[in-house]
Amino acid sequence: DNKQVVVASEQHSWKINHAKGDYKLRAQDLIAKVNSPSFDGGQAIDMLQRLYTIDYGSRRAGSKPVAADDEYRPVFFLDLLIIISRPLKPITRPNDRFFDNITITFKNWRALYSSKHIHGLLFDLEHRTFRLATAAIRESWYVVMYPIAITATGLLLSRHERRKCLEKSSQASALELHHAYFLATYIKQVFLISKLLGEGIESSWTLDGSHSQKITFNKWTIFQERFIQGWSGYVGKYSCNLFWTENLPIFHAYDYSANIEIKVNKQL
Repeated sequence: DNKQVVVASEQHSWKINHAKGDYKLRAQDLIAKVNSPSFDGGQAIDMLQRLYTIDYGSRRAGSKPVAADDEYRPVFFLDLLIIISRPLKPITRPNDRFFDNITITFKNWRALYSSKHIHGLLFDLEHRTFRLATAAIRESWYVVMYPIAITATGLLLSRHERRKCLEKSSQASALELHHAYFLATYIKQVFLISKLLGEGIESSWTLDGSHSQKITFNKWTIFQERFIQGWSGYVGKYSCNLFWTENLPIFHAYDYSANIEIKVNKQL
């Protein structure tokens, strides 16, 4: 009936419902506000805490109907990147061109893994992370030790409680020193064999040392594959520490607030 038609049209309407917001703001007022020399971070954060409604399509804001000869030029930006592998599985593939190059270093291995925007982890990060690399588009790469058996306690926690525990544990996420040394030794070993030999990662590298080396994306892919392939043999040969048998390495790539423009191609 007519009532149903009206309801359906309202559900799919592009019209801005200002009643759903706490503050109504005109587009030109927003632009003037953020471009003002006096606009600072505190004001920006304050605005993010309030629910504004803005009608960018209003004629008063300068908008007008689309003409037949108008062209659409969509622009996309990447603000949050989180990639988590499966245990003993590489993330990248040789044919991908998502990253241009990777900078390897042990200087920042202790860097904390912020879990603020990470969702779905069923274990805490305390003494589980080793920051290994940074990519050309700024995201950080970590080796994270994933527990083979997830405790029942963690599964029984509510989402809020799990989030709180995860955030707390991320403040001490770096591996313990002796574990970091064991992992760094293996990483160097991987780079000193086969196709990775001569890439610049040497046996003289030390934890917290200033050495760093850029490698191509494809070499980074080879590293991940070789790392995974040799891990079980390395642990079985050189360690009887239960930490390495109760946990498996996974790769994490993480970045937030980079706001990188995504080039739109035919593949996308």
